[in-house]
Amino acid sequence: MHGDTIEKIVQRQGQRFFVKRIFDEGKNHIGLGDYQVRGWEGFHKHMTLCFMAFYCIAFQKVNTAKPCH
Repeated sequence: MHGDTIEKIVQRQGQRFFVKRIFDEGKNHIGLGDYQVRGWEGFHKHMTLCFMAFYCIAFQKVNTAKPCH
């Protein structure tokens, strides 16, 4: 971390923002944060369904996105 260039710091911060945005979107639209942990099996099933739903949404966003020309 010490001695990093400004470009490297900006790149890391951008990646952090992207990951946080993904989790925020997952919590707001998919229900990623709405589980009630009663056991590992239920938690894993819930997370699996959330990630599958998020993949479908991301796939649709990518395939329906208009080019930036």
